[in-house]
Amino acid sequence: MGCVNTFLSLRANFVGKRKGVDFGSLHLYVEKLVTLSGCDMLTKIISGAQTGVDRAALDVARAKKFPCGGWCPKGRLAEDGKLPKSYPLEESKSSDERIATELNILEADGTLILTLGRPTGGTALAGELARRRGKPYLVIDLLEVVDTNTASTLIRNWLRENKIEILSISGPRQSRCPGIYESTKAILEKVIG
Repeated sequence: MGCVNTFLSLRANFVGKRKGVDFGSLHLYVEKLVTLSGCDMLTKIISGAQTGVDRAALDVARAKKFPCGGWCPKGRLAEDGKLPKSYPLEESKSSDERIATELNILEADGTLILTLGRPTGGTALAGELARRRGKPYLVIDLLEVVDTNTASTLIRNWLRENKIEILSISGPRQSRCPGIYESTKAILEKVIG
């Protein structure tokens, strides 16, 4: 049931039971209830926790107490060293990052790719794997979509249209795209709310 249908259903049920309802208060209450119940259907964010986009995704989710996880290479290695156990990740049986990327794509209902310019390396691989597996994916080039409100709206609409519950988030490392961590964090804070 979509957000509008949920609102109309709750409004009709409430009005049917009580006369003289203050619709303004009811509307605010129901909007808040619908927002808290996750109309976007998103239930979990996953990534490999590499520096940059992946790490920002997990950091935002953890800060907002939003369910998160994913797969990382054996040994929990990232470009800045071993990932702390506080990141709720499963280790793949291989130290090859491509294996962890594919496991995240397989576990997710869809993949969001944030980049600065044309995707390369592991970022391009994430899009290719999603395409091959028939999974929806969205690529946002932050050089073209620079406004966080526009980016977050594009993402929310895509999540709704594709009924994404588990979202894999991928993108370049911080060392390849300085500033991508901060940009990703600002966008995802608006997406998660």
